[in-house]
Amino acid sequence: MLNEVQYMVDGRQGFQQVLVITAGDKITVADLDGEILIEHTRPAPGITYVGNGHHLRDPP
Repeated sequence: MLNEVQYMVDGRQGFQQVLVITAGDKITVADLDGEILIEHTRPAPGITYVGNGHHLRDPP
């Protein structure tokens, strides 16, 4: 979570530490090896969840 917004990353990253980089309106989440996991712009006010559009039940 960052500023009351939950950013969903690949479930395989669960319970692992990540780097969260903010620059202006851009948010980047990377693993500790520097691989970028997600990049988003900050969502509009009131949005509390950001993901890739796939549901947990969807096949990969």
